[in-house]
Amino acid sequence: MMAPVIRDKSVKQFGVLNIVLGMLCGGINTTGLVALIYLVDKGVMVMQTLGWIILIGVVLLNATAISSGIGLLLYRKWGRVLALIYAGGTIVFILGSIALNISNAAASEDPAAARRAGKQTGRVCFQLIYPIILLVYMNKQNVRRSLS
Repeated sequence: MMAPVIRDKSVKQFGVLNIVLGMLCGGINTTGLVALIYLVDKGVMVMQTLGWIILIGVVLLNATAISSGIGLLLYRKWGRVLALIYAGGTIVFILGSIALNISNAAASEDPAAARRAGKQTGRVCFQLIYPIILLVYMNKQNVRRSLS
């Protein structure tokens, strides 16, 4: 007879965090991006296209976060898989944002623009904390065992 599986209680906490962050950040980022897309000069088609691509990516990532949160609350393996996809996608997205900020600062000759880009890059780096913690935690052996 097999020993009963002891479920890690922190899985549910990460599930709640994923749902809350997915809904909160999704709403804020989506609203900001839509406003940015419509505020960009209509002659700059590249920025509008890039804005729509980023918007679609943000919506998909946040939907993944919410779905993974539901899966983690139910102790399902697919919740862990979606959480790993969310964390990896968010890290790639953030690193791309950092690269975009640095390239914009390098292209600008205004020192104030470079300072703003530096501050923005610092804020974006702060956003890497949760996805990294999520990646590390979801790969722990006891978390893998507690998901059915």
